Amino acid sequence: KSPNELRTTNKEPEYTGDVCPKCGGKTIFRHGKFGKFIGCENYPECDFTKQISLDIKCPVCGEGDVVSRRSKNGRVFYGCSRYPDCDFVSWEMPKIKTNKEEDED
Repeated sequence: KSPNELRTTNKEPEYTGDVCPKCGGKTIFRHGKFGKFIGCENYPECDFTKQISLDIKCPVCGEGDVVSRRSKNGRVFYGCSRYPDCDFVSWEMPKIKTNKEEDED
């Protein structure tokens, strides 16, 4: 068998521990064309998907979370989960501001 076949055979789904808000099923980690994401285990009957957040607030809008994405060329970049309402994009992961850094600004 090829290395790709060995990776994909007999792989148990990796559950997130959350419940799908659309159908009540379990959510699992999935791999797609543009990277890893969270989806419902009842696909294709339920089409719920969600991006994996890095638990960093967007430095531009302050409302959305920073998520990692993949470009068409496969390069990882970081953007706001509220796109297209917020246009934050960065090739480098944004730093988390501490209370001391906020007091100095």
